Amino acid sequence: ENIAATTYDLTNLTAGTEYEVKVQAACGEESEVVSFTTLSLNHKIFVNEGYWNNDSNWIPYGAPTIDQDVELRADVTIPNGYLATANQIEETWEHGITIEDGGQLYHTNYLLATVKKHVGGYGQENQGTNNGYILLAQPIQYTVSVEPNDESNIRTGVYDFYAWSRLGDNEGKEWINYGASNTSGLPMDEGKGYLYASQEDRELTFLANIRGNAGAYPINNMEYTVPTSGAMFTAWNLIGNSFACNVYLTNDRTNGSALPFYKMNAEGNGFEAAIGTTIAPMEGVFYEKPA
Repeated sequence: ENIAATTYDLTNLTAGTEYEVKVQAACGEESEVVSFTTLSLNHKIFVNEGYWNNDSNWIPYGAPTIDQDVELRADVTIPNGYLATANQIEETWEHGITIEDGGQLYHTNYLLATVKKHVGGYGQENQGTNNGYILLAQPIQYTVSVEPNDESNIRTGVYDFYAWSRLGDNEGKEWINYGASNTSGLPMDEGKGYLYASQEDRELTFLANIRGNAGAYPINNMEYTVPTSGAMFTAWNLIGNSFACNVYLTNDRTNGSALPFYKMNAEGNGFEAAIGTTIAPMEGVFYEKPA
């Protein structure tokens, strides 16, 4: 009675509860009954196109925590240097996620996303040297075929691309060359690493389903019998981070001790030992399986 406004706040509602409501005038006229469900305390909706870490883009206000479910009603970008966390993520209204290089996403389900990685070029003056290499892994939950000049931007311009092969698997050579002279598609397997260098600065892009972090993932080719021939490198695997967030290499998925591995050095011309450090998204490392 005596309400002139077109909106009215309902208070003291319970989270995660369905309600029916109608408006009735003092003279007896009434509206149709409509229903709505209040948000669960563990439910967040992204409503404004922009960055994940902008609290005002979320209803209720504030970026989600690791135990909250997320619904996307606008395109969202995870920026460099930010770790986005959520439980289940539901994509709606044909909107999705872009993870910039240096951004991370920890979630529990499979999710369509665009994942980017910046690769610094070694420069024309260093052509023919061993500088500027990285150990690259793809973040997609299945094998992808990287074609020359496709949207991933990997095999464009001047580049070097090698797949690892343990001695004896490739006519006695450790590396399989997928350089510019090879015009076939390159299968990049989930959980494997590859050796890559580009003459020019390049932004690599993958668009497909990414794997959630609810459980451990068996890294490809880590379980095998070491040959008795004594050949070098037969116990080594070039493995890759198959998640969109940092991972650690341990002998147990929960509280195991850290395992040693080798990373590419900052100059991109050799490897350096590491133990107990993070493996970044889309990064590959060398791991030696004990006999």
